[in-house]
Amino acid sequence: AFPGANHPAYFEFTFTNYALASHFHTPAIRVYPIAPYIMMDDAVAPNLGQLYTVLGTQPAAGINQNLPFMPFWNAAQVFTARSAYFDFQSGSGLRYLTMYGQALYPIDNTNLFYTYQGVTSDSQYYVSAILPVTNPGLPADGSSTIDDWEAFTNLWDSYIAQAVMFLEDWTPESYNPQLALLDAMMQSLSIDR
Repeated sequence: AFPGANHPAYFEFTFTNYALASHFHTPAIRVYPIAPYIMMDDAVAPNLGQLYTVLGTQPAAGINQNLPFMPFWNAAQVFTARSAYFDFQSGSGLRYLTMYGQALYPIDNTNLFYTYQGVTSDSQYYVSAILPVTNPGLPADGSSTIDDWEAFTNLWDSYIAQAVMFLEDWTPESYNPQLALLDAMMQSLSIDR
């Protein structure tokens, strides 16, 4: 099956009255048991290895910095921005902003999201948060800002570099929800067995 099609039973936290009502992604925090996930999907072990590597080296997000992410989607990580490394009550991880796509597409408030990817200290559970965020300087629908798709595609490298710098320049408080509030929520996560 396609990577991501198979996964073990997991814990999922969903939100009532999340700050953003209309978004491509549904806000959720998922906690996957690692051992059975590795048995079911060959992509899990390399992703987990990448997570351990980035937690050790703490690279900054950027246009060419692919960061670990689960669950697996039939789309590519377009960029990473605003990375931060911090612990939660039961382990450690990193947060960053990103967008996934199957083609070159402008960054917009419909697709932008905050993610936290972490692992418990005992290496038993993988934490994945997907939480929609918006930025006041981004359009709601990126496709409405493009008149010439061929020119947009030809200028992609320049566009995405400027877009990531744009996201980095805004204060964490300017995002909705504020990044510090999402960080505090993730830091409070405790996984006990």
